[in-house]
Amino acid sequence: MKMKLTKKNIAAIQPPKKSTDIYDTDIKGFKLRVSPAGGMTYYVQYNLPGKPRQHFRIGSSSVWTPDQAREKAKKVLGMAADNQDPMAELREAKAKASEMTFVEFLDQEYKPWMDTNRRSGDHTYQRLTYLFKDFFGSKKLTEITAWDVEKWKTVRSKAGLKASTTNRDLTALRGLFSRAVEWGRISETPMPKVKNLEEDSEGRIRWLDGDEETRFWRALEEREALARGKRDSANEWRLKRHLPPYPSLDNLAFTDHLYPICLIVMNTGLRRKELLTLERSSINLERRALTVAGLSGKAKDTRHIPLNDDAYRALAGWIDDNGIDSGPLFLNKDGKPIHDVRSSWDTLLRDAKIEDFRFHDMRHHFASMLVMNGVDIYTVKTLLGHKKIEMTMRYAHLAPEHNAAAVNTLTKRSKGNVSEKRRDHLRLASN
Repeated sequence: MKMKLTKKNIAAIQPPKKSTDIYDTDIKGFKLRVSPAGGMTYYVQYNLPGKPRQHFRIGSSSVWTPDQAREKAKKVLGMAADNQDPMAELREAKAKASEMTFVEFLDQEYKPWMDTNRRSGDHTYQRLTYLFKDFFGSKKLTEITAWDVEKWKTVRSKAGLKASTTNRDLTALRGLFSRAVEWGRISETPMPKVKNLEEDSEGRIRWLDGDEETRFWRALEEREALARGKRDSANEWRLKRHLPPYPSLDNLAFTDHLYPICLIVMNTGLRRKELLTLERSSINLERRALTVAGLSGKAKDTRHIPLNDDAYRALAGWIDDNGIDSGPLFLNKDGKPIHDVRSSWDTLLRDAKIEDFRFHDMRHHFASMLVMNGVDIYTVKTLLGHKKIEMTMRYAHLAPEHNAAAVNTLTKRSKGNVSEKRRDHLRLASN
């Protein structure tokens, strides 16, 4: 059987009665073996002088995409064409991997690759190091099994961590093992046998009620006033000693980054990464619009968000204060992009006396306020940049008036079918 091995075609394959090889129509010898149980594995066949036909196992379709497997097949066939035995390279890689520990692979191979290919490479590396170094660190990469990962899951569950947090950690670990398979360090990943923990389908939705929101903005205003007061006091002290004063903060819209960041997120719903990677070229003040580039967004789709008055003034004020003509909007004192606002954020919440409100919850607040003010769910989906409507439907229950109106249309529809006597009886029963 032959077909072009693509994601779409492979997804349509039904398990056969016996193991079947499906050959790719583009690359001779490249094939997909499908088992009756539904398992699918990529192979490539090649010939060497004086030897029988060889079958090189590339890996499972659950780990390798068709494009990745095709590139590996080309490499194997190229080696065979030069009379090099691809199996020898595989044996050498396995021998090397048999002695490589989890941490050695993470530090020596995975981290350099992430630094080059992933924007969040350093964050993922730190996450993997913190979570798994002590648990898997001295264990050889080839020795880590699904049962080892399950034991780690049990420890996390007993620590009271949320299922969503553990599942994100498992996703990071899956990425590491997938690369290890792709690079020939292990023959297969243990992760397909590891299931995610069950999560609340609605997930966490946290927004500020009226009193909390008042305290939130008041704390930001007081923070600004305190910074200006400290600067005035410092300059008064310096002038008395005939020292040059620091630049005045009186003519600036903001004393630092926290206030404008909060205004922008609460009025655009940007994710933290989307916000902190914003560049001047993404802001069109004339059209009052903000563009989230596909590469910086989670869903990888470029989207355009209109700026209301608060978001517009925050961006215009910050850009004007700092004379930003190009490049990133938010830099630290060393001139490098800001990656975290945890310290100032935690202080703000303490001052505002607000508990259990994360930075990301400002995005939930944005979405919740839209829904509660009657904005339709598809518009909210577009503004948030959700890939699937199911993610946005978490907020649908926040529009009770809209839902009640929808249900009441059924009463109007049934008026001609329910007798007046029955209606009177129902009214008496309800009283």
